[in-house]
Amino acid sequence: MLNPPAYKTLLKEDPVYYVQEVLAESKFKPDESQKEFLRATNEEIILCWSRQSGKTTSAAVKLTHRVMTTSGLQVLIISASQRQAGIMQSIVRQFVLMAQKTVKKWRIVKEFEMHEDPLDDNSKMIKCNAMALEIGNGSEVISVPAKEDTIVGYSPDIIAIDEAARVPDAVYYAILPMRAAHPCQLILISTPNGQRGFFYEEWHENRRPWLKRMVTAHDCPRISKEFLTQERNAVPRDIFEQEYECSYLAVAGSLFTPEQIASMFTTRPEEQAIADSMATDQLADTVAWRTAPIGQQLDALFSRYLDAMQGTQ
Repeated sequence: MLNPPAYKTLLKEDPVYYVQEVLAESKFKPDESQKEFLRATNEEIILCWSRQSGKTTSAAVKLTHRVMTTSGLQVLIISASQRQAGIMQSIVRQFVLMAQKTVKKWRIVKEFEMHEDPLDDNSKMIKCNAMALEIGNGSEVISVPAKEDTIVGYSPDIIAIDEAARVPDAVYYAILPMRAAHPCQLILISTPNGQRGFFYEEWHENRRPWLKRMVTAHDCPRISKEFLTQERNAVPRDIFEQEYECSYLAVAGSLFTPEQIASMFTTRPEEQAIADSMATDQLADTVAWRTAPIGQQLDALFSRYLDAMQGTQ
C-alpha cells in the first residue's frame, strides 16, 4: 500500500485514479475517451461529442477533481441556458458530496491505515446553492447562463462552456479577456449545431493550439448499435448525422450552403475585367458626367455594363 503522502500525490495528479478511489461508489466508469479528457492538462480543449456520450458528466468529474485537490481555484461554468448551467452544477455538487463521504469513511476505518485526509484538510463544502458552491480550501464553482451581463467580474482559473455550439458569439468573445492576466484553462464542450458560430469556427480553424477530440455515438461503448440503427430509421437524416455522428451541417432552413454564400462574394475574372474597364472609363471624368443627375449616371453605367457583358458572350 502507498504511504499517505504518495497516495495523496497520486490522487491529485491522476484524475482517473481519483475516480477509482474517491468516487468509486458513483456510476461513472470512464471509457478511454473520457480518461484522456480527464487527464488532459492543455490550456485549450475542445470536445465535439455526440449526444449521450457523457460529455457533461466527464466535465463535472474533471472540475470536481480540480477543486477538491487544489486550493483557491475559481471555476466558471457557462451554459446556453439557466437550466443547463444548473445541470452541470448539480452533478459537480453530487460528486463533491460523494468525495466528502468517502473521505469520512477513510478516517474511521482503522485497517485502511490512512492517518491523514488524502485531500486538502479544508476540503469540506461550506457553501452551496443552485448556481455556486464553495469548498473549505477556498476553491469555488460558479455556474451562469450565457448572458453578457452575468459573466463579467470573474477571474477564473478554469472556464468550461457546456453546449458551446448554442452559446452566442458575443458571450464567447466577452469571456476571452478573462484569460489575459493569468493562466486559465478553456474547455469547450458540445454537439454540433450547424455551420455557424464560434464553436464551428474554432473546430475548423487553427486559431489556437486546441486539443481537439471528436467522439461520435459509434465510438461510445454505452450506446448500442441496435439503438443507433433504430434512430437512423426513425429520425431525419440530417438530425441523426448532427446529433449522433457530430456532422456540422448547413443551418436548417437555409436556402444556400455556406460555400454557395461565399461564392456570391467572389468576383469572377470576366466580371472583374468589366469592372476595371468601367472604373477607368473616361466617361466619369467629364464635366457632363459629374454634373448629371444621379439617375442619368446610373442609367449610363447600367447601359455600358450590359454592352460589356454582351461582348463577353
